[in-house]
Amino acid sequence: MAAPGGPVERAGAVAGHGAQRGGPVEGQKFTPAGDHGGWRYGEDVVDKPGKGAFYATDLDLVLRTAGVTHLVLGGVTTDVCVSTTMREANDRGYDCLLVSDATASYIEEFKKATVKMITSQGGIVGKAAKAHAVVKALLNPPISFGKA
Repeated sequence: MAAPGGPVERAGAVAGHGAQRGGPVEGQKFTPAGDHGGWRYGEDVVDKPGKGAFYATDLDLVLRTAGVTHLVLGGVTTDVCVSTTMREANDRGYDCLLVSDATASYIEEFKKATVKMITSQGGIVGKAAKAHAVVKALLNPPISFGKA
């Protein structure tokens, strides 16, 4: 790998089918934190060969090794790749939050229906919130008293 700030031989990206929309493709070089979505030197990047990011990848292993239990999701398309990844994550025990205004679909009605399905029955697949609410919650987490 090249030094930070220079071209990096791409290890992959959670882009797969989204590559035609500007994401990296297998074997492509990119500049960390540059024009390709803000990936940074040393970050884990996963090739996504299917619609969901967990299918035929080691994403679950990477997340569990890092102790991740909660995922915040966005991207395209809401009704295919994003919802598939969210369902796969939910099946693996992750708590999921969809940033509803950080997703898009070719057909707006499909996006609305997908968000409704994901959050139905009290959040059967996960919860959804607008970006401003997610940022506010991350900047002002609830007080945790823990053990005294």
